[in-house]
Amino acid sequence: MSAQIIPINESVKFGDIIETVNARDLHTFLKSKSNFADWIKHRIDQYGFTENSDFVIASENYDANRGGHNRRDYYISLDMAKELSMVERNAQGKQARQYFIKCERQTKSLKTPAIPTNMIEALEFALEQQKQIASLGPKAEYFDQFLDASGLTGLQNGMRCVNAKPNKGIEALRAKGILFNQGNALIPKAYYLDQGYFKVQSTVRDGKTYKQTFFTNRGIEWVSNVLPDEVFLKGAA
Repeated sequence: MSAQIIPINESVKFGDIIETVNARDLHTFLKSKSNFADWIKHRIDQYGFTENSDFVIASENYDANRGGHNRRDYYISLDMAKELSMVERNAQGKQARQYFIKCERQTKSLKTPAIPTNMIEALEFALEQQKQIASLGPKAEYFDQFLDASGLTGLQNGMRCVNAKPNKGIEALRAKGILFNQGNALIPKAYYLDQGYFKVQSTVRDGKTYKQTFFTNRGIEWVSNVLPDEVFLKGAA
């Protein structure tokens, strides 16, 4: 493991045990001229980070002998930490982002979960659907990634994995309150993120943050059990 220039913690607040960073430690490393409370609140508002998805708040009482002071600590995901580092636009931010990327790679190298046989069959089906739609021309281009390097599947392709109509399947999840609109993005409720069914990734382009929701492998196995019968393709295997 790389030398810890910023302490990495483990948290279960996001569902499975994942690596998190105390935002105070990151703020100190980045040498921001703003005080911490103003800095973190401004960044959350500016880039649309979500409590219990991108970060959790822990409050503790300090300096009890002087009347007590309620300090709020923000434990943030590594994705959020990378984004905060990048938008700082200084040498410290670049170093921090590269450090978090290296930490993630080392963690992933220790975790090599096997894909169940039924998942392999589902992904093969989705790949075939992708080829058929691609043959229709530019108007049929995808707005979701099929399967990224982290093993995540876009919402529409996730529906194809379980033989469901993509738009109707996604709308069914909205009707059930599993997904909701946040700006231009569809975001899962915190409970379903905690269960490990989805992952939300953020991308910064032209100074704006764009979020996209993906199914995890576990989420694809789960979603077919919550979708209504009418969203599935007729005669699908």
